[in-house]
Amino acid sequence: MFIMKRYKLILCALMAVTSCREETIPENRNNAAMLNQQPNNINPDMEPPYRITLEPKLDPRMNNEPFNREMEALDSILYTAAYNNKDTVIARKLIHDDFEFYHDRNGELTDMDTASASEIMIQRFRDIGNHYKRKLKPGTLRSYPLYNGKELYGAIQEGVNQYHKTETGALEGVGHFMHLWVKENNQWKLKRVISYNHRAVSQ
Repeated sequence: MFIMKRYKLILCALMAVTSCREETIPENRNNAAMLNQQPNNINPDMEPPYRITLEPKLDPRMNNEPFNREMEALDSILYTAAYNNKDTVIARKLIHDDFEFYHDRNGELTDMDTASASEIMIQRFRDIGNHYKRKLKPGTLRSYPLYNGKELYGAIQEGVNQYHKTETGALEGVGHFMHLWVKENNQWKLKRVISYNHRAVSQ
């Protein structure tokens, strides 16, 4: 008799748990449905503050096609006209008075007591051009605009240079570069140069 009572108690407990589960499920479903409804106290003409949109907001500054063309032109003028053709007049127009140059093998070039770094660099264009011609490795030029609010004030430019012997045209070496251009009075000036990872083509 005691055992039968014990079984009945267990059976009643199981039935109670099952009954609770059946009552809970519809209640939870109703709650989920209510969450998808807009509260009655929210103005239907106003967007709920908790709604999140994943649509990107287009920034007109991100249309970089004109900017990229301008930076490609600057690279071409700097190296094809000034460097390869040893044109110091063009070089002087492009290089900033406050110029600095950092090279992984030839050290740094900053203002000295006897001459400014910009003038030394301009003369180097003429001297190096006697021995090497520079070509941009296709597909390596990347330019990134620098903004102060909506104003374009500068750009970071990077790429890979290929150095060819002036006499033979043979490719002798390559090197990476990073340029800081600044825009002053609507004129682009090259202010900082980092030239690195130079190596012979056989390396």
